[in-house]
Amino acid sequence: MCETLILKSHKDCSGGESPSGSKYTLTINNYKKVRVSQMGKKDYHITKRSDGDWQYKLPGADRASGITPTQAEAERAAKESAARGGGGEITIHRPNGEIRDRDTIAPANDPNPPKDMRH
Repeated sequence: MCETLILKSHKDCSGGESPSGSKYTLTINNYKKVRVSQMGKKDYHITKRSDGDWQYKLPGADRASGITPTQAEAERAAKESAARGGGGEITIHRPNGEIRDRDTIAPANDPNPPKDMRH
């Protein structure tokens, strides 16, 4: 995920942590334009929409990253996206909103490696 920000003054930045705790790197382009790339894992939540479809989205996002007709398809697509983004945690919710399951996608660090034998 990349964003372009405009700085009021030129500053040299090599990276750090955003207020939300996400790690980022800064690349300076044309002195005032800065490209911000989030590094690290991509966590997705799979939830049922009011129209009956299933969505997968990043925590805090306004829009879904993807919408599928079935929960299994949403899970597969979220896992593929997380793997391309450097790994992460997939949280699968039941239709009523309860958490049904979680799965860590490599190369992220699994919080419970010996216990998570289902995936």
